[in-house]
Amino acid sequence: MMTKQIKYRKNFKKQIKKILHNSSWQRVFQVSLPKEIDKKQRPPFDFIVYCLANNAPIPEYFYVHSLLGYSRTIGEIKRQIGRSKLDIKILELHFDGHTGDHLLIYADSPDMVVLIAIGTHSELFG
Repeated sequence: MMTKQIKYRKNFKKQIKKILHNSSWQRVFQVSLPKEIDKKQRPPFDFIVYCLANNAPIPEYFYVHSLLGYSRTIGEIKRQIGRSKLDIKILELHFDGHTGDHLLIYADSPDMVVLIAIGTHSELFG
């Protein structure tokens, strides 16, 4: 299995520093997933990064879906990596299920994943 490269946008790095100290995010970074979702029972963030890096399927529980309106970000990523013809999808997932409010926005391509933003709905879209 080929491992994808994981890159982090500057904004993502700022956001994750901030939320790592927020107790409401503890279940995303420290509490193990149930065995039905992850046999290794990793925290949601670790499990998702593993799935993204290894092109493993992400369970429906995380409600992965496309986001529109990120054409500027897609263009910036393509310029940053020097591959203008690359097909990049901007996706969002919910660490705590379909109705959860702990979100990750990322760009997925055949050989790379770019973590764009992490936060709640109100922090990211409010």
